[in-house]
Amino acid sequence: MRYCIHDGCRNLLEPGRYYCDEHRKKRKPKGKKRNAFQSVNKSFYRSDAWQSMRQFIYERDKGKCTKCHKFVFGKSAHIHHIEPISKSPELKLEETNLTLLCNKCHAEEENKMSKAPLQSLKNTLARGQGRGRLACKKTKFSRGGKG
Repeated sequence: MRYCIHDGCRNLLEPGRYYCDEHRKKRKPKGKKRNAFQSVNKSFYRSDAWQSMRQFIYERDKGKCTKCHKFVFGKSAHIHHIEPISKSPELKLEETNLTLLCNKCHAEEENKMSKAPLQSLKNTLARGQGRGRLACKKTKFSRGGKG
């Protein structure tokens, strides 16, 4: 027996099933988009060192999301790098740089990180420092990796 893999669902399933009846209808179709960890860092996330650290962080944080304090398990338990691997690869296995988050909070944190350069520009404009002519050059923002 296993649990439904929908975030936070505790319904038990028959062997060979991944979603309960309630969540089978609601599940998102698989798209072609993949997160960075699924390609660039795939070997790292499959390493024994990462699996061991992941288990340690899960136990340290007592299985609860450190942001919303919801109990998480299985695929809904995300270990978040506070300082991204792309910026500080030396911290990828540093326990002080890792925290347990639920799927929703992890998406929010990742979204904040990707919007940081734009937010900085918005803050500058809001303070009135961008009045008058604003000269902008084309800037390519990326989340790390090749680009």
